[in-house]
Amino acid sequence: MDNALYVGLSRQMTLQRALDVVANNIANADTAGFKVENLTVAEDPIATPVPTASPVIYALDTGVARNFGQGAVEQTGNPYDLALSGDGFFSVQTAAGIRYTRDGRFTVNAQGQLVDQAGDPVL
Repeated sequence: MDNALYVGLSRQMTLQRALDVVANNIANADTAGFKVENLTVAEDPIATPVPTASPVIYALDTGVARNFGQGAVEQTGNPYDLALSGDGFFSVQTAAGIRYTRDGRFTVNAQGQLVDQAGDPVL
């Protein structure tokens, strides 16, 4: 198959992935603590067997980057809801180990511990 078709296909695959990332951003726009994601794309030049020919350049999906910038702070009326101003994360102890979040929707469990929405204790 012609290299031009492979190059075009590689770009189409990155465009499909970019559409998936945008759809995820829209679906989660109202989720507390959600951070917008952007697709990162790189070029992958491959040398051609002909020394005088220019390299064939493929598009590669190299992952997603999250924007950890400050979001809007809203008054919720829940005395256990917290917001972070500036940099930082809340530490939560989960079954899989310590995880970090900026989602400050907390409650108090029966043992009097501050917990997240999944019931994991806030450290």
